[in-house]
Amino acid sequence: MIGETVTSADGSTKGIVVSVELSSSGGGAIATLQDGSTVTLGPGVTIAAS
Repeated sequence: MIGETVTSADGSTKGIVVSVELSSSGGGAIATLQDGSTVTLGPGVTIAAS
């Protein structure tokens, strides 16, 4: 998934993934994008080849 393009469920955040971490609170995986923004991976999130 590193290097892939991720778009948030509401379409407000989009970018290339540079890292992914699992939430310690059990909230799932969080992708960090090149610009430093984050997207919580879940229903409605789109992952596409860059």
